[in-house]
Amino acid sequence: MKKLFKLLIVGVFVLAMNTVCYASALTDFQAAQAQVAALTAQVQQAAVLAQADPTQAQNYQLLTVQLAQAQQTMQALQPAAAQELQQQQALALAQQQQAQQAAALQAQQAQQAAALQAQQAAALQAQQAAALQAQQKASANDPIVYIPATGDGNRYHTANCRTIKHGVVAVPLSQAQAMGRTPCGVCYR
Repeated sequence: MKKLFKLLIVGVFVLAMNTVCYASALTDFQAAQAQVAALTAQVQQAAVLAQADPTQAQNYQLLTVQLAQAQQTMQALQPAAAQELQQQQALALAQQQQAQQAAALQAQQAQQAAALQAQQAAALQAQQAAALQAQQKASANDPIVYIPATGDGNRYHTANCRTIKHGVVAVPLSQAQAMGRTPCGVCYR
């Protein structure tokens, strides 16, 4: 995709450089067209004057020669002007295609980013659900034991142990074991 994009940019650059080389051809052609139109009007006016006044015939002939030269110049410039116009249209089309490709690439990247973000969110949600389920399963399999609320002692007990005094805290067995407590010798025989 990047290679195609680079080739497109190089093609547009070459086309733009060729257009710059012929930049004056279209302008010159348009100027020649304007000159031909102006000379045509002058020739028509001189023809009317030459019919009325024979001394104006020389002016009419001079304008006719100038008109012929301007028409030749215009005809000589026409191929280059047509080529320049065609190149300008091709350049505009290439720029439009390049803009469309860039927009499509940007849309594709945005879509991929959104898909990746959705995938990561789904994975995180699945991971959190699995962790919650594992915690619930572990706590369901982990019996509740009792330790003194004061934190004294290093034993854990069942609910009906006769050695328990007042003030106990219920904790999961795994937590009591993690605290370094061992089973009571009376209630865990």
